[in-house]
Amino acid sequence: MATLADATRALAEKVQYAAEGTATGGSATTLIDTARIEPDDQFTNGTIWLLSGNNIGKSAIISGWVLSTHTFTFATLTLLCAAGDLYAVTSPDYPKYVMIQAINRVLAHTYLPKTDVTLVTVADQEEYSLPTGVNDVRRVEIAENTATPYDYVPHYNWREIEGKLRFDIDFAPDTAGYKIRLTYVTPQAALSADTTAFDTRIALEWLAWQAAVILFRQRIRKTEGKEPYILALYNDAVNMSRMQENPPPVTPKDAHLAGY
Repeated sequence: MATLADATRALAEKVQYAAEGTATGGSATTLIDTARIEPDDQFTNGTIWLLSGNNIGKSAIISGWVLSTHTFTFATLTLLCAAGDLYAVTSPDYPKYVMIQAINRVLAHTYLPKTDVTLVTVADQEEYSLPTGVNDVRRVEIAENTATPYDYVPHYNWREIEGKLRFDIDFAPDTAGYKIRLTYVTPQAALSADTTAFDTRIALEWLAWQAAVILFRQRIRKTEGKEPYILALYNDAVNMSRMQENPPPVTPKDAHLAGY
């Protein structure tokens, strides 16, 4: 499953200078690569991702890069970096926290369908409190059996009102003990930890390109359009985001049928 670290790295590769390498040494707060020749501070305040070794899947903000010692420094990663560890680094043009903000902005507007089968019918009960975390209900189905296979059947005479599922008068289930399956939509929760995985239905490349559009748009506004090459990159990112595999379409809400 893709994680926040995977997403920030994919995004970084689309919006700024990125490089990969192999460590020749290191510690819990440093990584050394004697093959790197970039000048001092080229990567200071940028981001480093650990792609193998003890800290695989983690990233850190680079507090310093010194050419004479070929050393990156960063906050403690708990475990030791060592010779042979693969890594990726980016310059500070788009800091780690800015990339995370852009990714979470995309996720906040990425609604995915989920199901809940907590509720069970009570004979002739018209109102049920929705389970915690369930709202924006799109479909209600009632089981025909009390054990598998449940054979759920859609119900079209209901409304969602102030955290309640309300069946229309004379349309409440008349038999107790049957599961009620709710299909609802909710956005992916915000990510904060490198190792936090996001929903597998969200394609990594789509997420990264969508976030790149946000970052380029912000850059254009900040510079008042005085960097024409950023506008070109923005247009490319828009086109690329449209070409990627998108999350599944949001489940439309079932029609509400009138009573008789």
